[in-house]
Amino acid sequence: QGQPLPLQQQWLLQQQMLLQLQQQVQQLQQERNASSSPSPSSSSWSGSSVPPREAALLAAREAAGLQMHEAHLFSLCLTAPFLAVTLGLLAHNWFPSKVFVGDTFTYFAGMTLGVAGILGHFSETLVLFFLPQIANFLYSSPQLFKFVHCPRHRLPLLDTATGLLHPSMATETRYNMNLVTLALRVLGPQTERRLCMALLTLQALCCAAGFAIRFILTGVWK
Repeated sequence: QGQPLPLQQQWLLQQQMLLQLQQQVQQLQQERNASSSPSPSSSSWSGSSVPPREAALLAAREAAGLQMHEAHLFSLCLTAPFLAVTLGLLAHNWFPSKVFVGDTFTYFAGMTLGVAGILGHFSETLVLFFLPQIANFLYSSPQLFKFVHCPRHRLPLLDTATGLLHPSMATETRYNMNLVTLALRVLGPQTERRLCMALLTLQALCCAAGFAIRFILTGVWK
């Protein structure tokens, strides 16, 4: 008995099989569209009610559907435990927080969602889910790459008298460039709870938009 293939090799083999099936389907569809009338040899099928080309097309579609089903099942096996762990963390991280998320969880979350999206063949939908994170990176890029001054910490400033958070400054005339500071500049001073709810609402809307766009483009894009 041979050793099981590593996960990366299995994914590459699955991608090659899916690409071959898609090419076969496209070739059969092109041949079907090119032939306006069936030839005498193809008009009679020996004991079969389905033309050979139609049968091959249906078989290729069924195989591609099975491949996608297995990919989504694999993604579910990754994301279900991740969701359970995240909900357990949220119970302790909700305001007022008792546990704070660090690099360990963020790296773990990014790796899990990235692998699930790529191997599950919905990487474009995952990009829509991550629109707030992508926008935050693009908006922060001038500071991250030292084009403008970037202090060590870019957290909001807490007014202990009112309990409100205010946008922090990078210099005397320039605000820090990140999504949290931008939200405070747009919404005005907020409590930690209200600011958290605003950012979670933005994330939920992006996820809902991702599902909606994927539903609308089903059959049009992939």
